[in-house]
Amino acid sequence: MSGTALKLIALVLMLIDHIAQFIPGMPVWYHYLGRISAPLFMFCLAEGFAHTSDKVKYLKRLYIGSLAMGIIDMASAILVRNAAQPLTNNILSTWFLTGLIITIYEKKKNKEKDANRLLIYAVISQVVSVILCFIVEAVAAAYAAEVGSGTLTAVIRENSVHFINGLIPNILFCEGGYLIIVFGFMMYYYRDKRKMMPIVYVYMCLVYAFILFFTGGRNIRALLDNYQWMMILATPFFYLYNGKKGLGLKYLFYFFYPVHLVILFFVGNLLF
Repeated sequence: MSGTALKLIALVLMLIDHIAQFIPGMPVWYHYLGRISAPLFMFCLAEGFAHTSDKVKYLKRLYIGSLAMGIIDMASAILVRNAAQPLTNNILSTWFLTGLIITIYEKKKNKEKDANRLLIYAVISQVVSVILCFIVEAVAAAYAAEVGSGTLTAVIRENSVHFINGLIPNILFCEGGYLIIVFGFMMYYYRDKRKMMPIVYVYMCLVYAFILFFTGGRNIRALLDNYQWMMILATPFFYLYNGKKGLGLKYLFYFFYPVHLVILFFVGNLLF
């Protein structure tokens, strides 16, 4: 199975997951299937960074997508105030951060001159972005408590964190959080060990599931309610990968991702 085939499977599963996110009355198992999507995309991202001839260009493309989604998230909140299901998705910021970490790792490993400078810039941007997001959240909460959450100013303040994360992606506010980034870097690190990578992946998913089980009162229900650990279902697809790129279609996702989210957002909020 080529990289393109994996991306298309991930695309369909992502669509199913987002249908359940925005359209009321969908079965929860849509989300279970959706947990397969992010790991497959991360796997393809790791492969892409391993084979690209220009990592900086790849990063720029991801960053532009992240910024665009930050703007779209903000615009959707302004157009549909107090939406029953707000649009806050921006997986591109998560991919950008993963790609940035991979790039820094490669530069450090190869002892490139600009490795330390890039690392310093990355750390500073993380600190600045996280501080800005916390300040915006605090100000927005105080303002909403004082004047309500329906005014244009309140909406902008309440959703500024999504714009900031698109503008300066950070590991605390990106979609999926640091866990997805850790998985993505692991896939890149073990990319030359085809048999080892899925084993490490399964181990990480099981550890996460055990943590959820014990912190959730040792109740199976906790694992069904917090189903992120079901990323483990992506494992068989890693073994099916044949190492070939396939057709590529690298711009398909950049177009499909925002378009399908905007459509589902407006349709879903009409149905609520």
